[in-house]
Amino acid sequence: MACSLRLETLNIWGGRLYHALLAHIRRQVDNVDIFCFQEVYTTQSDHLWARDDFAPPSARRLTNDLPERANMYQELQGVLPEFDSSFASCQDGYAYHGPVDFDLSFGLAIFARKTLYVDGMGEYFVHRARNSVVGRDNATIGRNLQYIQFHLDRKPFTIVNMHGLWNGKGKRIVLKESSSHARPKPF
Repeated sequence: MACSLRLETLNIWGGRLYHALLAHIRRQVDNVDIFCFQEVYTTQSDHLWARDDFAPPSARRLTNDLPERANMYQELQGVLPEFDSSFASCQDGYAYHGPVDFDLSFGLAIFARKTLYVDGMGEYFVHRARNSVVGRDNATIGRNLQYIQFHLDRKPFTIVNMHGLWNGKGKRIVLKESSSHARPKPF
């Protein structure tokens, strides 16, 4: 009998659509084994928002221009208690609008159901490096890929989570062969 695995990948926009995001995750939690999230913020500070100059949501109309939630990773952990999680930062001390003066990291998160035994995890940078933003140019933020490895029905699996590179020019796919690729470690 073939094994099955249910995966969801989602750019969460830093939690800017917080209530809709959490409602979606709660609807999916029983049907998904692994969540891969992009644009996740985490902090060890007591900041809720990634911007200090933000009026509380009760004073604003809920739109897409809400700021990112500084503690989104911790909030996801609270919504997904049956999942182990891993966070991989690509930029620290910086939010979408620019530098911040408190503990804040931006990156990727994988949540794997605790019934999966994860053999390994890690990350590789595929564009620039960690903490490489130049000024306020978000296109210069390094891009990492995050991975987990596990066995299911005695077969090895590697799941990779990655956020693409935004350049402000739209999407165009160019395929070319490369002789050097970062590869996850073999089992």
